[in-house]
Parts: sequence; C-alpha cells; structure tokens
Amino acid sequence: MRIKIFYLVLLLVALQMPITAQGSHWSNLRGKNLLAIYMTCAETRLFPKRSLQRKVQQAIPVEARKLSGTWGDRAFTLKLGKKAVYFIPLVCGATGNCEWRIYSINPTIYLGSLVGTHFYTYVSAKTWPMIIAYAHMSAAEGILATYRFRGGRYRQVGGEYATSANGSGMSDFGMNVKTHPMPKELEDVGIMCKDKRTYPPAWFAPINDPNKPDWEILPQEAKSGEVILSKRNELGILSNFAATPFEMDGKRYASVEGFWQMMLYPEGGADERARDNRVTWKYTREQVAQMTAFEAKQAGTLAEENMKTLGIDWVTYNGKRFPYRSVTPGEHYRLILAAMRAKLDQNPEVKRILLATGDLTLKPDHHGEENPPPEWKYNEIWMKLRREIQKN
Repeated sequence: MRIKIFYLVLLLVALQMPITAQGSHWSNLRGKNLLAIYMTCAETRLFPKRSLQRKVQQAIPVEARKLSGTWGDRAFTLKLGKKAVYFIPLVCGATGNCEWRIYSINPTIYLGSLVGTHFYTYVSAKTWPMIIAYAHMSAAEGILATYRFRGGRYRQVGGEYATSANGSGMSDFGMNVKTHPMPKELEDVGIMCKDKRTYPPAWFAPINDPNKPDWEILPQEAKSGEVILSKRNELGILSNFAATPFEMDGKRYASVEGFWQMMLYPEGGADERARDNRVTWKYTREQVAQMTAFEAKQAGTLAEENMKTLGIDWVTYNGKRFPYRSVTPGEHYRLILAAMRAKLDQNPEVKRILLATGDLTLKPDHHGEENPPPEWKYNEIWMKLRREIQKN
C-alpha cells in the first residue's frame, strides 16, 4: 500500500470535499502577530529526542521509514497556550507537503496533526491559538485548512479553502472547484525562523523523488544557514549547466559548461590534438561552445577520454596551453572565474537570484570528488562574486 501522506492532499481535491469560505474562522486573526512556519524552521537540535523519539518513530508508516522524504528527527517549538509545543515533520511528499505531528512533553501528550508545506499561527499565553495549514497543489494553487484546539487536540474545522496566485476563478485541476485570492490576514506574514525568513520557501521545500540520481543533493539536505543550488528550483540558474548565454573575448557561449568543455577540444586542424589519428573528435570546439547542461557535460566526458588516450593533461584557450587541473588557482581557474563573472554581468536574472541568497552559505547540488581543483567549487566562486557585488 502506498504511503497515505503522499496522496492525502490530492485525495482532498479528488473527493471534491466542500471548499468553503472561512471568513468567520479567520476574522479573529486581525490584529494578531501572525507567524509562518515552514519545514526549514524544524531543526534537529530542537527535537526532544529522549521524550519523543520512540513515539515519533512509531507514528511513521513502516514503508516510509527509509525514504528520502521521511524525517521525524527534527522539530520546531512554539509556546501555545501555557505549554511549549513541538511541531515535528514526519513524511513529506514530492510537492513539499508534509504531515506534521504536534506534541507537548513532561508529560508526553499527542496534540494532533496537520498537513501542508507550512502553517500560520500566533503566540498566545492564554488560549490555544488557531492554526491554518497551507497545502501546495501546483505552482499557483493551494488549499488552506483551519485547525482549532478541541477535546484535547488540534482538529480541522470547516472545509478546505482553495487559493490561487491568479485570484478568483476555477481551479486549473479541471474540477468544479472555485479558487480565491490568499486571505488578507495571511498576506506578508513573516517567516518565524530567523535565518531563512527572507528567503523563498521553494528553495528549501523537501523533494521526495524515488528516481533521484545518486549524484544529487536535494534542497532539504541544507543545514541551518545553508541553501542547496538545486536545479529543481530557480537557484538552478547558478549552475554551470544553465542556459545563460554570455560573450567573452568577442565570442558567444551558451553556458559556462559549454565554455568549460570547449577548452578540451582542438582549436582547429593545426592543433596537435586534431592531428593525432588515435582519437576521433565527435564535435568541433564551436559546437561545444553552444551546448548547455548534460549535452555539454557528455561532450566533455568524450574529450576527457581522448585526452587520456593521448596522454595529455592540458587544455587551451586562444592558443595558450595550460594545465586542466591544478591544486591552486591557475589559468584554468582564472578563465572559469571570468566566464562566471560574464554570466553574472550579462544576465540580470542571475544577478537578482545571487543577491537574493543574502548571506546564506551556497552548497552544490551534487556529490563531487574529494579535494577537487578550486574552479570545480562553483558554489564558492559564486560566494566570492556575491561579496563583490554586495560591496558595490
């Protein structure tokens, strides 16, 4: 049987449960200091392992315990009513929706569960505050559900409320469901977690992909103060693979990856690499310069095989030969840095997104070799460039 949480939100829509206006529930939110709590707010250091580990693990379906979207090892804590309450994400689906369990400790009490990518509430020392959960359905649509504390735990009240970034209308899912704008009470609510409050939640949204390649590092693997430069969201524009054309020394390149791999290819028929009949070059240097992503990477893999056959460890640029790999920054590093700077200067969206990362530590989205040459550490080069433009 498939894990129910992965389909729970979809079932809410598929069953066409009543989507009701909830103005009567939300009217008392006006004037409250609302907080938005995301998966990125949950930290392992806040999880009361001694008190909750056993109960939380028992709550996770057996078939989900070894999947990448399964957590149960971290928490976010907030004072609700007169108790410190722990919000613990258990299992997250591919759309970023998670099942959250709510507990208090000393003694351990289960206080209910909710489903969503994030939720809204406020701190109250007198009463158990309302919680509103947002479940992500698509890039533009979601569902709000209201939870109130009744009978000793949080329970959903009323139906779901469909929202859309496009305002009022009919759902893109093709069902007879009317969507609404996000309620005014929930607009511009600040994210509770200090180090991620100004960053788009999509950068950190958990991904549960059974077909994830072994090389990939997913967004949710970022530690506090970090962000993964994942190709699964807008941060992928900072990848060397991204189609971000730029000009350098009078020539146009389709991507940094194309520029990088181009240097492995012969610079015309007089190049000794082209004259050696032990190898065949599938592409020309000019063709590789116009490649992006995995196409460029594969062209580079073929070139590296030829280099191994020829017994060479150098590449060229504008007729100059230099080592391909160096322990310290050399000519190859200088050129990659220049290409990334050109990409930054000539693509406004690259600059916007890089600056939006603020002071987060940028981490690669793939596992690499140990102790690579410095230019392989593209995330560190981006932080260097970010410091430069922040100063200006």
